[in-house]
Amino acid sequence: MSEIRMIASDIDGTILPAGDKEIPAGIVETFREAAASGIVVVPSTGRLYSNMPKQLLEVPEIRYFITSNGACVIDRKAGGPVYQQLIPAALGAELLRKLSRYHVYTSIYLTDGVYNWSVLPEELNVNYAYRIPFFSQNPKEDLPGFVEAHGVPVEKIFTAIFDYEEKEQIRRDLADIPGIRVTTSTKWNLEVNAVHADKGTAVRWLSGRLGIPAENILAMGDNENDLTMLDYAGVKAVPGNASPALRGFSAHRLPDVRTEEAVRFLRALLF
Repeated sequence: MSEIRMIASDIDGTILPAGDKEIPAGIVETFREAAASGIVVVPSTGRLYSNMPKQLLEVPEIRYFITSNGACVIDRKAGGPVYQQLIPAALGAELLRKLSRYHVYTSIYLTDGVYNWSVLPEELNVNYAYRIPFFSQNPKEDLPGFVEAHGVPVEKIFTAIFDYEEKEQIRRDLADIPGIRVTTSTKWNLEVNAVHADKGTAVRWLSGRLGIPAENILAMGDNENDLTMLDYAGVKAVPGNASPALRGFSAHRLPDVRTEEAVRFLRALLF
């Protein structure tokens, strides 16, 4: 196996198990040691940079973060984004209005934070109760109107789904809209980005900037929005509970990250 020079790791569902509040300490310490040894550790997530787990931000050697499914590459040394693929404001407003016709809830991710509708539907308490504080940030009575009036490009549109059949219908309805990419990170959401915003493209861009070949990259992910990143990397690791979209993927099987077995597994790949 090739020497690992970069780790591009998803967070939620991969190194942060569902329902847990913190990344297991053994995983954080392994990433810390890897970064200190010169391996480029890149958290690669659907999250905004402002919503990054504190444990990762406290590792000073972690310089780069891929956020919003690859819409941005953040360079902490440079003080912000060094690469962006954003949805233009007019298209973002159009998509928000189209999605408002369905029985769903939408948020928008902008570079300075998440923005929400001022009224939250009761259904959010079913699958998203733990995220109500997140959905309460920067409320707007007219979210598409806000995007349009201020001309702000959008990193990502997050859509909370309340009916799985409607999720598939929405995907079909959005399929012919040019300039966007639709993916998912759980059974109960859809995520809309600019057409060239995906984790694989962002990893390719950053690795090219740093002169790291794909064969020297370890990618770790658990869901559909990780597919492009896993496809690009020379070494791949997927949790045993990954989504059906990844279960047939040819990759190392990442043990439960709460266990010492997972730490030994990662160390064997890295060192």
